[in-house]
Formats: sequence, C-alpha cells, structure tokens
Amino acid sequence: MNTNEESEDIVKMREEIVKQCLAGKPLFGKDGALAPMIQSILNAVLEGEMIPGGVAPQQSPVALRLATQI
Repeated sequence: MNTNEESEDIVKMREEIVKQCLAGKPLFGKDGALAPMIQSILNAVLEGEMIPGGVAPQQSPVALRLATQI
C-alpha cells in the first residue's frame, strides 16, 4: 500500500469516526467508533514486531496481551 492509499484510508476512517460519534456511538470498546482504527494501528505495529529468536508476532507477549484486551 502506498502513502496516497494510506492517506485516503485514514481520511475515510476519520470521517466514519466523526459520523459515528455524532450518532452517539461510544468511542472505545469492542464496538466503539475508534475500534477499527485502533485495530489497524495495532496490526501495523505487530507486523513490524519480532522478538529475538524468531517468535512470530502473534505469539509475542505484547500481541497476546493486546489480543485479550480487544
């Protein structure tokens, strides 16, 4: 994904968050307005995370802790 596509995705997410907030939807939580953006950010972080020894991101302590909180 190039920078232009990422910028468009961010704008779309922002517009959707504003729309949901104005409709009275909560910001946080599993079904909150920010959930898709937070999930996108966490996925990007976890894709880049590698623990020495070759542990897959899905098995890392950070990924496991975050997965139980979402």
